[in-house]
Amino acid sequence: MFNRRNPHVMLINQASTEHGITHRFGISRKIYRWIQVGATIDDPGICRRRA
Repeated sequence: MFNRRNPHVMLINQASTEHGITHRFGISRKIYRWIQVGATIDDPGICRRRA
């Protein structure tokens, strides 16, 4: 069985340059930060404290 979420991940990793890997990692960290910020904003306790 192969990884159903990203079946071509091995090909991408093999073909990637060092810069490509670094670039994707940077974007992943950015998205992770956006998710954290979104969760903080959606937290009712945080909103009440700020309001």
